[in-house]
Amino acid sequence: MAGRLAKEESASFAFFLHDPADIAVSEFDLSPDEIKLINPNTGTLPIFRTRRDAEITLGIYRRVPVLINENDPVNGNPWGVSFMRMFDMSNDSHLFHTREQLENDGWTLTGNVFERTLNGKTNKMLPLYEAKMIHQFDHRWATYDAGATRAPSLAEKKQADFEALPNYWVAESEMVKALATSKVPDSHTALGLRGITNSTNERTIISSLTTRVAAGNSCPRITVRNGSQELLSAILNSFALDFAARPKVGGSNLNFFIAYQLPVLTPESLKVQCYWDTERSVEQWLMHRVDELINTSWTLSEPSPPHEWSVERRAQLRAELDAAFFHLYGFRRDDADYAMDNFPIVKRNDETAFGEYRSKRLILEAYDAMQRAIDTGIPFESTLNPPPGHGPRHAVKEISA
Repeated sequence: MAGRLAKEESASFAFFLHDPADIAVSEFDLSPDEIKLINPNTGTLPIFRTRRDAEITLGIYRRVPVLINENDPVNGNPWGVSFMRMFDMSNDSHLFHTREQLENDGWTLTGNVFERTLNGKTNKMLPLYEAKMIHQFDHRWATYDAGATRAPSLAEKKQADFEALPNYWVAESEMVKALATSKVPDSHTALGLRGITNSTNERTIISSLTTRVAAGNSCPRITVRNGSQELLSAILNSFALDFAARPKVGGSNLNFFIAYQLPVLTPESLKVQCYWDTERSVEQWLMHRVDELINTSWTLSEPSPPHEWSVERRAQLRAELDAAFFHLYGFRRDDADYAMDNFPIVKRNDETAFGEYRSKRLILEAYDAMQRAIDTGIPFESTLNPPPGHGPRHAVKEISA
């Protein structure tokens, strides 16, 4: 605003102000280099509520790179990720089929896939997933029932053969064609990301592994060529990353340019010896917990029996993961405490259900236990019995003669 001849090393910003007295609390300085550090591709300014938010976020970006740095074509995409919008809910609606249409045409529903055999060849109609159907570590978050979504009951979640039903199905051949057009490999599982979000939601970034399904534009697919898609999903679902994401989401859409500039630990950084458990690598330690959280139905777990759905175990598994990510992202203990208070809906829901902010307590207890393990060299021990990754599983499927 002052013209090109006026040079300043940094600028002062303040947002969400309702009174001039708020400036002293909310004001923070950022230099051009710091803005480019946080958003290297676009150079846009995050909307921080307080000076402390800005300081913690800057610290994260000094330690952790963005998911895709478009200024570095050689090393700027360590996960080798690409994003794909498979089907547009409006423009591609002519490809969608309802349950009533398919049943009238002689298709049979198995799980959440319709099948029909013609001339000795079995054709499939795959479920069309929408963002509202998935949540963190949960590909069965919502199911369609009589044209509207509902949350599956706990009894349904505990059934290993239960799968969420969509509103529409798409011919398998159409999905294969869409993948081939985008040069995306076809696989047994896929990583989905909710494209509809808001910084004031319970959580900002929501990803989930899904089975081999079609996906609408509200649930873009992430292809991972380097490293584990399960681990990338766990990182995206962490409170540590979510804290840094919230100032960047100004509307209701998680645009790709925002996702590219999220701070994401690299695959190589997870292969080092675990700081709080020197008997295994960080990757191994994380995967024990991630595997138990994700593989809860036959479609994701075969041939191994899926893990039983346990609300109590899942809460502790997620707490240990979040505590680990706070350590890996370099959060001090007081910063982790502060970050958890930036999720008021999580807090309110916890207090309604448990009479306390249980998520925060469990995470900080695990964080403290990990810090003691780091300080003493005595490996961290989970409070879970059996330990993470070894939780109860469903019975092995009987093989028919």
